[in-house]
Amino acid sequence: MNIIAKICHALSPLYPQYESEAIARIVTEDVFGYSLTDCLAERVTLSASQEQQLARIIQRLQQNEPIQYIIGETLFHGNRFCVNPDVLIPRPETEDLIDYILKDIADSSATLSICDAGTGSGCIAITLKKELPGSHMTALDISQPALKVAKSNADRNHTPIDFIRADILTAGTLPAGPWDIIVSNPPYVMEREKGNIALHVKNHEPASALFVPDDNALQFYYALAQWGLATLTSHGAIYCELNNLLAHDTEKVFRQQGFTQTAILCDRFNNPRFIKCRK
Repeated sequence: MNIIAKICHALSPLYPQYESEAIARIVTEDVFGYSLTDCLAERVTLSASQEQQLARIIQRLQQNEPIQYIIGETLFHGNRFCVNPDVLIPRPETEDLIDYILKDIADSSATLSICDAGTGSGCIAITLKKELPGSHMTALDISQPALKVAKSNADRNHTPIDFIRADILTAGTLPAGPWDIIVSNPPYVMEREKGNIALHVKNHEPASALFVPDDNALQFYYALAQWGLATLTSHGAIYCELNNLLAHDTEKVFRQQGFTQTAILCDRFNNPRFIKCRK
C-alpha cells in the first residue's frame, strides 16, 4: 500500500475522502519530499525510520490533531507560515479577503497605513505587506503567544511590521491610526454552533480565536465599527471576515454605527464571508 493509500485508509473514519487526500498530499510532499505522482505510481519506498515517522504522524492525525500543527507550518496565499496551537490555522477562504483588498487598490506601491486587528499567525498582515511593499503595516492581537508566532512569521517572510498587544474589545488599548485600511478576521462562531464544528478544530485550535457567546455574537464587529469610524481616513475602508449565518446582522451593525457604504462579499465557495465598509 502506498503512502497516500495508507494515510487515507487510516483517516477514513474521521475525514471525508477529499480531506484525507489533501492531508496525505501534505505528508507526502512536505514531510517526506516525494511527489504525488511518484507515490501513486508506487515508486517510493520508505526507510525504516520514515515508516516509524509516518506511524507517529498517523497516530496523531487519528487523535484529530491538525496536520498543520503536526508539521508546524501551512501554506497561505503562496507563502509558508509557522503555526502552533496558539494560533488559528489560516483558511483558504481567507485568501479571498486578501484578494478583495488588493483588487480595490489601484497602485500596489502606494503608501498606505494598514492595521490587521486580531492578527493570529500574522498571515493577513504579512501577505498584504508582501503584496503592498509601500504600505506601513501594523498588526495587533490580545494574545502574547500569538504575537510571538506572528513575529517569527514576519521574520521568516522578511516583512517589517509593527506588532502591538491590544484587545479589540477594549478601546483604550487600540492604536489611534489614522488607517487607510483596517482588516480583521475576529472570532465569530457562536457557541451553539460547536456541535457542527469538526473535532480537529474545536479540540485543538484556540477557542478564544474561534467562539463568541450566543447572546453577544457580534461584539467584535461593534467594537471594530466604533474604532474604524473614529480612526479610518476619509477614503479608508474596513474589511472583515464574518459568520455567513450573521452576514446581514453584521452589516446592520456597521450601518447603525455610521458607515454609509457597506457590501457583503462572497468567498470562493459563493458563501457570504466578508464585509467591506466605508464611511
